[in-house]
Amino acid sequence: MTVVPYDYILTYLRSVNMFTQNARQVFRSVFVALLIGCICPTWSTAEENKVDAGVRTAAQTQSTVSVAIYLEDEPPSKQISEEVKARFQPNIKAKATEIRNRIRPFRRQRQALPTNVKAEVGRMHQSLDTQTRQMRQEIGQRLKNRVSVSQQRVRTEIEQAGGTVYAQVALGNLIGARIPATAVNQIAALDDVRRIGLDTAPVPALEYSAQIIYAPRFWDAGYDGGRYDVAILEEAGVEDEHRYLRSKSAGKLIERKPNDPEPTGDHGTQVAGVVAMTAYTHAAKEYKGIAYGLDKILDATWKWQSREEDGAIDIKATMEWAVTDVSDDAEVINFSYHGLSSENLVGSAIVMDRGDPDYSSDYGEWFDNYIDTHDVLIIQAAGNQSTSSNDSYTLTWGSDSHNAIVVGATATGGYAPRAQNPMYDGSGRGPTPAGRKKPDLVAPGSVKISTERGGGFGSFGTGTSVAVPHISGAILLLWDHGLWHPMLQKALLINSAEDRGPDGWDKEWGWGYIDLYAALEQYDYTKIGSIDGGAEKWYKGTMSGCQTATLVWHKHPGKRLSNLDMYLYDAGTEGFIGVSTSPRDNVEQVKVPSGHNRAVYLRIVHRDSNGETETFGLAVPSEFESLTQQPFTP
Repeated sequence: MTVVPYDYILTYLRSVNMFTQNARQVFRSVFVALLIGCICPTWSTAEENKVDAGVRTAAQTQSTVSVAIYLEDEPPSKQISEEVKARFQPNIKAKATEIRNRIRPFRRQRQALPTNVKAEVGRMHQSLDTQTRQMRQEIGQRLKNRVSVSQQRVRTEIEQAGGTVYAQVALGNLIGARIPATAVNQIAALDDVRRIGLDTAPVPALEYSAQIIYAPRFWDAGYDGGRYDVAILEEAGVEDEHRYLRSKSAGKLIERKPNDPEPTGDHGTQVAGVVAMTAYTHAAKEYKGIAYGLDKILDATWKWQSREEDGAIDIKATMEWAVTDVSDDAEVINFSYHGLSSENLVGSAIVMDRGDPDYSSDYGEWFDNYIDTHDVLIIQAAGNQSTSSNDSYTLTWGSDSHNAIVVGATATGGYAPRAQNPMYDGSGRGPTPAGRKKPDLVAPGSVKISTERGGGFGSFGTGTSVAVPHISGAILLLWDHGLWHPMLQKALLINSAEDRGPDGWDKEWGWGYIDLYAALEQYDYTKIGSIDGGAEKWYKGTMSGCQTATLVWHKHPGKRLSNLDMYLYDAGTEGFIGVSTSPRDNVEQVKVPSGHNRAVYLRIVHRDSNGETETFGLAVPSEFESLTQQPFTP
């Protein structure tokens, strides 16, 4: 575009007597605007529709912009995962059932496993771990193969425009790049590009917390994390030389992502300590992580190659690394971070949900896809954006995920008895702007002793950063006990939680305060099932006063959430005694009235007559049988 000099135009206008004082002021304003338009990016309608407003604003003031580029050729992750799971999961389910059946007699008698049985169960766990790892790695490789061509085309264009690609994600087909501001519209014009958004980074969600949640009940039964692994998703990294973060064989416990920098702060090492610190004695008291006997910590640091900027695409790429590109993949992802306060769900409630109860933030939607594809739970902080118990809608992005377990925090979990653990005022409150029930659970928000960088120890808290690894450790204890499916893990922890607030779910405590004592009591009664669109499923069992039953299923990528409802009836009178029918949530829970102690019917209804078959996890407090015939007409 040719730029005509300002002085030339000014001289011409004066010569034809067209330039009054007022006209001169107007002209200067118009000329400056035209000049800026020549220097800054301009947008065609088609390109502008692909570029988020935040990117356009940043491109006006910055020479380069960190962006998340969403490509058109999104892989069919549900189809790929279902094809792979169809081959692997029958064997996985059979092996998990074999483990549970082998240990059940000893657990019910509260006996430790004999040495020979423990060795036998250890070999079963090794087989289960190997099969789940092979399944996830095949899913990951097929996703990468599916997007490799389009990602390479876009990467080439970015590099030719003077930009740098710092992360590529197969799930969802995403690229993280730092590009010149003047090249944004050029990249947006590519046929492969669906959308360009800002790539922004989250922030940390900051006497005996293991005893407070009753983790020793699992330890005493011989379950401490076993062969299973956690990925600590971190910006600061984890201290891999800490002597109390070592494996059972005294070797290194931690696997670090290639080319990652050394830890730059304490946060990651403190989080790792809550999950996995081996026994440390201080002031005559012994402190341990929740799953202190786990196999490995994956130091999933997202600041790749020591670059200065970091953001959402790095985080997603690091999560993929933790299940598809490591020698021993993670069984749970610990994410003790939350969105920046300027980007939480509060200030953008209408925009974030768009009037659609299925809508989630980019993080929430991607987390749902990840969990559904890989069968690995993400444990997400509810954030620390509240100021008092009166707050609502203070969850941050990511904590609106349907499938993740979103965790709030108590204020004094590491320093006072369980009964004296109040809610932390800063803990993110629900619901989501669309009215979905988050957070899911609450855990201790502080610990008296955890590991620190440099081999030391210190207190850690207060905040949801601390609460999250308590749940991550609990998931590994369930894995070690043979409970492998994420829907069952989530259903059990919710069903066994202590209901602290108003009856049922509430905006502060979610479904309740994690209680591993009750989880171990209910462990044997979890069920995985499936239900066709428009169908009903019936169960019969016994429930006593105030006991609950919890149903969990997944939100699938690119699909509307299936609408499952749950009803409870007295088996003797066939009278109705409980119901849970939220069209917005993928957790339903029913509770029997106080004083009730007899047989009940549990009825699950798939309300979408044309919906697809839905797999679900069910947690109940006692043995329930699946009925082949409907016992009566409600």
